[in-house]
Amino acid sequence: MYRRRSLTGSVLKSLERGNQMVKSLVEGCSNESETLAFYGPIILFDIFLLILNSGSKTVPVFMQIQVPSDWDTAKLVDSIEVMCAQYTSDMPVKITSFSTEDVEILAEIWKLIMTKAGSLQKEIRRFIHELVTLSGIRAQNEQLDIKIIMDEEETKRGAALSEDPVGRQIFQIDRQIELSALPVINRGVLIEGNNIIYLLSKKTLFKYHIIDCKHSGIDLQSDSHDLAVMNESIIAITVPETKNIELHNVKRNDKDVRYISTDRWCYAISVTTSDYVVVCMNSKNKGLKFINIRDNQSIEHMQNVKVHQKDGLFFSSPYLYYTNYTNKYIACYNDDRKLHFTFEDKPFPYPPIGMTMIDNDTLYIVCETSNKILHVSISKKRHKPVESGFESVIKPCVVLFSESTRKLFILDNINNLFVYEQIQSTK
Repeated sequence: MYRRRSLTGSVLKSLERGNQMVKSLVEGCSNESETLAFYGPIILFDIFLLILNSGSKTVPVFMQIQVPSDWDTAKLVDSIEVMCAQYTSDMPVKITSFSTEDVEILAEIWKLIMTKAGSLQKEIRRFIHELVTLSGIRAQNEQLDIKIIMDEEETKRGAALSEDPVGRQIFQIDRQIELSALPVINRGVLIEGNNIIYLLSKKTLFKYHIIDCKHSGIDLQSDSHDLAVMNESIIAITVPETKNIELHNVKRNDKDVRYISTDRWCYAISVTTSDYVVVCMNSKNKGLKFINIRDNQSIEHMQNVKVHQKDGLFFSSPYLYYTNYTNKYIACYNDDRKLHFTFEDKPFPYPPIGMTMIDNDTLYIVCETSNKILHVSISKKRHKPVESGFESVIKPCVVLFSESTRKLFILDNINNLFVYEQIQSTK
């Protein structure tokens, strides 16, 4: 499968000596491994080809790690991300890309290591030891097969396979709009068909037309908290102090308001159907409440959910997504109110304050005090900052995505509205 190239002279001899060492079966409980505090797993190296052409100081290496079936691959991938972040120039192994499906790594290794018998073996074992240790996997006496490919063409093929879709740039800037005249914005929603964004400050609901870049405002009687789109005419707004949900008909005027009373203060809100909303309630152990807005009847409380007033809700049929401000994670519920999945064991670096869905597998999250946009992969149960494309955004607070135009709208905390267009798929 892998082509060999002929190498001559003392370099080849040195490499062959090192190769004989690396091809051996290395047990984690050997004396050398004890100096590394590494007691498993057993590692089997299979080196196909070493090539030292060009004057580069490093050699591209493609590593395929055959993970035991009972191991959590996602934990290993998380460890790879940590090792990427912790890399410094004095480390002999640098990860350049990796696969999230299988544990495949494209790296660069110092060429100097290749010329010393046993050095490659030692560094790879050290690398795997750190990888497994960071993952928290207990790997006593399990066999771990690693194939290391150093053929130039094969590493190029590996690079193509190893591109990580999580965090990859898929949007490019289209335009930037200054909304500096507006007060501080807390939340926002997008009405697809009308190309209108509604932005909420404490006592004003702003209507912003994307096409002609004009905005108007609707005054609110009390301090608002969150908003949700019922339909193209009705915007639902939570007003905690009055224990009301206000339904504003934005196509008529600011006086056309209906009120839905709630038994507690309510904060975040989302719309599940044309008749039902779900709100975060200030109520012990009954944090999420589903309300029928036609007859003002509560149909169910979700038990054992203690909410914070900065928690968030986002509905995309058939799932309800909930962002937990205090513990910095998201959870997803089925349409039968049962927990579908949670990222509670993989918290974000900062509290999440906004989210939008890009496709069925991709969420974008904005976090408090952070300049990063986080890409969440639902199927891979992973999240990672988007690598590039959002450098101009300062502490984003609202993120919205239009499925019809494939445009992304981001509002930062100084009221700059950034419009991005999608340039490639998330896959």
